[in-house]
Amino acid sequence: MTTTLLNADFEQRVVLSPPREQDWVDSPMAGVTRRMLDRVGGEEILVLEGLFRDEEGEYPEGTWLRNPRWSRHTPCTGPEGR
Repeated sequence: MTTTLLNADFEQRVVLSPPREQDWVDSPMAGVTRRMLDRVGGEEILVLEGLFRDEEGEYPEGTWLRNPRWSRHTPCTGPEGR
């Protein structure tokens, strides 16, 4: 069995921008599309609605972040966040 190593360097922070149409691919299940993000561990954040903020920046809905397991950050909320 082959393992897909996508964004698999856990010593690096990864931020993906909101998806474009071409970022979605068909899954093995008919009628289902997916965006390949990561297949193994770490802190993962997917902004579904509003705006996520921390000391590293601001991330609009559709953004996915993965932080290394040793990292620390302080999320904050505001008028646009939830």
